Amino acid sequence: MNGQMKFQKILNELERIQWEVERVQKNVLMARSIAENFFRNEKEILKRPYWERHHDNRYGRKNFYGTPEGDGKSCVFATNIPKFSSEDKNFINITEYIDLIFKPLVENYPYILFIYIISKRGVTRGYPWKDFSVLPPGFDPTHHSFFFIADEAHNPQRKVKWTEPYLCPLIKTWMVTCSSPVWSRSHFIGVIGIDVNLGKMIEPLGRALKTMEKAYAFIISPRGNLIISSDAGMESLQEDGIWIEGKWKDLKWRDLIFKGSSQDKPLPLGTEINEIQLTS
Repeated sequence: MNGQMKFQKILNELERIQWEVERVQKNVLMARSIAENFFRNEKEILKRPYWERHHDNRYGRKNFYGTPEGDGKSCVFATNIPKFSSEDKNFINITEYIDLIFKPLVENYPYILFIYIISKRGVTRGYPWKDFSVLPPGFDPTHHSFFFIADEAHNPQRKVKWTEPYLCPLIKTWMVTCSSPVWSRSHFIGVIGIDVNLGKMIEPLGRALKTMEKAYAFIISPRGNLIISSDAGMESLQEDGIWIEGKWKDLKWRDLIFKGSSQDKPLPLGTEINEIQLTS
């Protein structure tokens, strides 16, 4: 394979990733639209539960409330809520209907790890079932970037948002999350999100980059976190004494890459508020 063919293969993979990113965004917007329709019609929705038998949700270890075992349906999780309000109970019952879209999305899209909706009080419904008991006591999802990047305070424009790559505290896998706010007219309900397996999505690009001999390439996030690189690229970065993680302010070519970007003041890792844009 000559150099031009190798380069074209890399461009093709970048275009594929861009297409996958756009596809995730469309799925989030679709799930958001369905959820908002349910909440706008909550009186009718609450007349009849989606499942003939509700989940066996109960309090367990660490004062976690939720679904203790997987049953093929979505799961519920909540903590630090000693007494559920009527709004909390309605949220749990209404979101049962979101299984209509959660399950087929996960089953038909290989990069989705988890899809969920989180209320403004931190009540979570997600699919597929996860063992939330592995989380530390007092875990509050509303304090994490996958929620607050899209909440009413940080996202008044109600746009779709992407997190930086991060290690999921639940399943210990590197991922990115596409999040969108859910509103019922002027009432903020919560955030709906899709966790994407970052490694699986970019793995074919990694194989393409390994074929490069006299050139190298790498992708970094808008905050300066290295996402993927060819071996030659990593060696060059090390030789130049450049550390991607934690050294964003020291990168000489930072202003050339993101000139004009509004993201010129990096936040601590794990709390970034920004969008991911992959371009070829």
